[in-house]
Order: sequence, then structure tokens, then C-alpha cells
Amino acid sequence: MSPYREPAFAGMVRFFCPIDDSPLSELARAYVEAFVVLRYQVRIIATRMADMGRIQGGVWQKHRGLFLTPITTPFVNVVCGEPFDWHRLYTVNVKNVLIASSPPAPDLVVPAMMVDPRRFAPPGVTPTVGVVKDEPAIAAQVAARYDAIVVPTMQISSEWTKLDLLPFVVPTDVGPNGALLHAALSSSLPTREPLPPA
Repeated sequence: MSPYREPAFAGMVRFFCPIDDSPLSELARAYVEAFVVLRYQVRIIATRMADMGRIQGGVWQKHRGLFLTPITTPFVNVVCGEPFDWHRLYTVNVKNVLIASSPPAPDLVVPAMMVDPRRFAPPGVTPTVGVVKDEPAIAAQVAARYDAIVVPTMQISSEWTKLDLLPFVVPTDVGPNGALLHAALSSSLPTREPLPPA
């Protein structure tokens, strides 16, 4: 009998991910499978709306109902995407978790964009700010804003540590790794190494 019969995480996972034919999409699907096995409530939102037609008859059809799940609170905002997605899908006032397959180049700049804080605010929270212009940012700095970073292998983790970021290593095989995934979604551990005393 699985120790994960009942969900250990009390809340919803709002999961932004690509649903194309990319390796990042395959990684996202593997984590969706883990969320389902662990019986988390999941809402999948495609990072590119143009890809929504790929659900019917494609590899995502198995999870088509998760694209319609109503979003409830509390939820964890989970983003699996390109650095541009990390920047535009980060959500204020909720826990944010980044799932990544590789770190960004140290000098990769994410372009500025127009942001409407109302678009991603949790239900019941009304931001007082209208549309604002965001500034360009270094992708590693954007990743550091996340409460947790999840990567599938130790090798990828070591690449992230070169940017002074400490990801959770959670292999996609959920059987023995369910507790690791739960820890990443519910932990408040820092994503960067603490600075040495002055």
C-alpha cells in the first residue's frame, strides 16, 4: 500500500507548462503524473495558448480534465517553462515553485513586459495596481525569486548551484520520491545559499 494514499499537501497546484512536443513539455507531463499519483488537486494552464489544440488526441489528452479544474485557494503556483515564462507567470502573495530542466546562462536577460497584476492574483485578492511595465531582468535573478526550484537530476542540480541557487532534486519517478515532491511544494527553504557572516 502506498504511503501517499491521501494527499499530504492541503491545497491546489496551479501548473503552468508547455504542451508542445518539447523535452520541457515531457518533463512537465512527468510531474503532472506525479501530482496525480499523489492525489493533488491540479489545474494545468498551457504557457502558450496557441498550443491548446494539442490536447485533443495528443499526449496530453489523458489529462484533459485537469485543464478545466476550477482554481481554489490556497494554491501553489508551479511554473515549468522557459525563462520568459518564469518572469511573466510568477505570482505575488502565493508560494511559487519553479520546475526546470536546466539553468539559464548566467547573463541571460529576460525582456521587459507589460504586467497586469490582476491576471494572476489569487481568488479574493484584488491588487490595487493596474497594468505596470516590468523591467528587464537576469533570468537567474528571476529564478531566485521563487520559493523553491525543482529539478529532476543531481547533475542538473549541480549546474544550478553554480548560480548560487539550491534546487530540490525530485526525480519524476514518484514512487520513492513523493515525499521529496511534497517537501518542495510545501517547504519554505531558501533557494539560494545563505551569505557568509560579514
